[in-house]
Amino acid sequence: MMCAKCCKVSGLILAALGVAFLLVDFGVWTFWNVSWWSAVLLALGLGKFCMSTCSDCCSVSGKKR
Repeated sequence: MMCAKCCKVSGLILAALGVAFLLVDFGVWTFWNVSWWSAVLLALGLGKFCMSTCSDCCSVSGKKR
């Protein structure tokens, strides 16, 4: 379970990745040489790391930080 702050940040990260890959598909951005699944795994890992250090997320899930 995520708090609202971490949910917004995770959504922003995924939207930025989506826009970056869309620009690559349109040929606007040609120097991006990362496969989509690597970027998604990095984004999910970053989100989980941020969620584990967020005091609001820890209080929502009942865990201690």
